[in-house]
Amino acid sequence: MAYGGESGMGNGWKIKSYIEKIKEAHFKNQEEERRLCEELITYSQANHNAYGLGFAYTYLLDYHIAMHDTEGCSPVLKTALEFHNGHEFLDLRMQVFNFAGIYYSYIHDDITAFDYFLKSLELAEALNDSFMKYRLYNNIAVSFHNKKDCESALAYYQQAYDYLNFSHLEGLYTQYQLYLLQNLINCSIALDSKELVLEYCGRLEQLYEEQPRLKEDLSVPWQNVVILSYFGKREEAYEILRSHLCWEEDPLGATDIIELYPHILDILLEWKEKALAEKVLESLCRHLERESPRARQEACSHEIRFYEIFGMTERLPDAYERYYQASKEALGSVAHNQIRAMKEKLYSFEVQQKLNRLQKLSYMDGLCDIYNRRYYTEQLERAMKETSVKRLGIIILDIDYFKEYNDYYGHNSGDLVLKKVALCLKEEAADQITPCRYGGDEFCCICEDLGGEDIGRYLRNVHERLNRLGIEHAMSRAASVVTLSAGYSVRPLEGLNQQELFHEADEALYWAKTRGKNRDCCYQTDQTDSDQCSRP
Repeated sequence: MAYGGESGMGNGWKIKSYIEKIKEAHFKNQEEERRLCEELITYSQANHNAYGLGFAYTYLLDYHIAMHDTEGCSPVLKTALEFHNGHEFLDLRMQVFNFAGIYYSYIHDDITAFDYFLKSLELAEALNDSFMKYRLYNNIAVSFHNKKDCESALAYYQQAYDYLNFSHLEGLYTQYQLYLLQNLINCSIALDSKELVLEYCGRLEQLYEEQPRLKEDLSVPWQNVVILSYFGKREEAYEILRSHLCWEEDPLGATDIIELYPHILDILLEWKEKALAEKVLESLCRHLERESPRARQEACSHEIRFYEIFGMTERLPDAYERYYQASKEALGSVAHNQIRAMKEKLYSFEVQQKLNRLQKLSYMDGLCDIYNRRYYTEQLERAMKETSVKRLGIIILDIDYFKEYNDYYGHNSGDLVLKKVALCLKEEAADQITPCRYGGDEFCCICEDLGGEDIGRYLRNVHERLNRLGIEHAMSRAASVVTLSAGYSVRPLEGLNQQELFHEADEALYWAKTRGKNRDCCYQTDQTDSDQCSRP
């Protein structure tokens, strides 16, 4: 990837240095990641470096996602999406679409989230980025897992696992593999698939043998408790819990606590181990209450289960009241996020509509209100690549003695003639015919899967419509009214050269003109003066 941007490579080394530092901070220090991104935005704007700016927007978005800051994430996401819609940095656009999916998952707009995950996945496929495919399938699986759809989650975790094995990563690869296997095991346990649990436990043991240091990961003992409990090894699981719940300050991070402790709490409640369950519950609720209103609602539901199982009825009214308040907050938060998401979608729709209108205007001839030369060129290239098209034709037309008409009647009248000729071409055109203004008084039509007879019939209809208008042309030597001359050529698409096809149609137009104008001529390799040109 070139880092020079519009201003060249002069400042590329500094942009590259920023990028390497941001990537390093991404894994170690998120506040440092934010600070570096803001510095890179300022530097890139001052030096007109598009890639640096795009990278900074992308990783600033990553920072807000990692911090679960949905309010701060919204404007950054909007800026990043707008930027990447106007630039072809596909690697960064892929990342932004992934982060957009995570953001919409946070605000419970799962349809939009999946739409962005799939857009990112499409780019990952195009770039053949196996690691990104792992991340996307994992994110999709997590979305299902959070909604307790473990069957769907398991299928996507399995796909993520396959792509992770293909990604040939160094460094954090084994860490990702550890967490992915833990998720596969937990889904298999939820589905009560002993065979799969044993298979993934076997893979986990093999990973420990290859990378013994992974056993030091703080999540490992808690995961072992879940596995041992599933296989009925209560005493072993209990010893691990007892030894790891003797802390004064919880050694696990917030993410691990929120993900692992609900499983541990379920086990302890099933065993009716009140003291240990209370300690896990206290830590879990403390961390959940720092999160969203929905997380606080979940914390209250854990407390209610605890009080009910251990007969603490005097605590239930207060717990139910807090659950009710958290539910109201959660509903309000969801409504607020949905309103914001709706506004963002409307904004994106309006921007896209403007882009569509601008693109349409860039393809239309302002005077004649038909497609212009640019559209003709792009449409012809598309037709050449279209596998369903078997035959392609080009018509070239111009107005007979148009210069003389302009000189005699004036340019305003000439413009009116151009509009009326364009209307005739457009009104008579079937779906397979695309009329375009090529320039001046010259028009081109692309004809898909039509034969010479079909094109000849179309041109006769155009001539007849124009003749019915009866536009006086006192200076024409072809007729007393405005007329057209046309040349066309048709060839099978296989092995076709579009320049040769255009040259043949142009040569056929020349033959029509040399034979008196006001006629059509089809290109033939054995062209003679006999009957290859026809009058309308």
